[in-house]
Order: sequence, then C-alpha cells, then structure tokens
Amino acid sequence: MSIFGTSASFFSDFSLMLEVIILGVFFIGFFYARRHLSNNHYKVMTFGFLINLFFVLFFMIGKKILGSSPGFLGSESVRKTVYLPTAMIHGILSVLALILAGYTVFYGYRHTKMKKKRVFNKRDKYSMHKKIGYTTLAVWFVAFVTGVLMYLMLYVIYV
Repeated sequence: MSIFGTSASFFSDFSLMLEVIILGVFFIGFFYARRHLSNNHYKVMTFGFLINLFFVLFFMIGKKILGSSPGFLGSESVRKTVYLPTAMIHGILSVLALILAGYTVFYGYRHTKMKKKRVFNKRDKYSMHKKIGYTTLAVWFVAFVTGVLMYLMLYVIYV
C-alpha cells in the first residue's frame, strides 16, 4: 500500500520520504555554516551523513529482500533515452555523494579543534572544507532530483 496514493510500494514511498528528510537536514547544516554556527553545523551534518548512510543501507538491503521495482512501463524509446540515463546518473551520483559526504565530515573533524566552538586549525583547511562541502551538496542535490524523477517515472507518470 502506497503512502502517497501512487502505484509505489510502502518501501519506495518511505525511501522517498527519507531522501527528503536528508536533503532538509543538509540544507539546515548549510544554513548553520553560512551563519558561522559551527557547533550546530557539525552536529547537523554528522547526523545528516549518518541518516544518509542508514538510507543507503536500508535501500540496498530492502531492495534485495523485497525485490526490485516493477520496472519501467513506458515506451521503449523513453526507457532508452530518458529512464536509463537518469537511472545511471542517479546511481553514480548517489554513490559519489555518499563518498563525498563521508570525506567532507571526516575532513571537517580532522582539521578542527574544539574551543568555545569548532574552529579550523588553518584558514586554507577551512577553504578546502567549504569547497568540498559545496561540491558534495551540489552532487547530492542532483542525485536527489534524479531519484525523484525516477520515482515519478516508475510510479506516477508511466503506470
């Protein structure tokens, strides 16, 4: 039974909700970073990374146990030109985003120390963390958008 009233399973709907929550957490962390609220930023981003890691494990194990989606039901031309490229981009970017997020969190903890708030040891380390963070957020956002597109193609548009 679908949560959103689509042809999707509960598992697919729950996965979509987790993705939305993770995106929201990452944007809250980004908001804290922009306001130089480093303690809040670190807590929220670490939490977001852990939720993201849980999501990937949940998704992979759940798909294995529950079986894959019903498959793309649209025309063969749309499958080849839209669905498959979107699925490939989504898969590659999802893995890349998880790796980048882990590295970004690790880099942030490795190059900061706790005073009254978390501060970077050197200015260039802060700049590098910021660049990696922007890249990670951009990659994760595109992975999120392609995931939503796949959900729409599988369970809303072509049913």
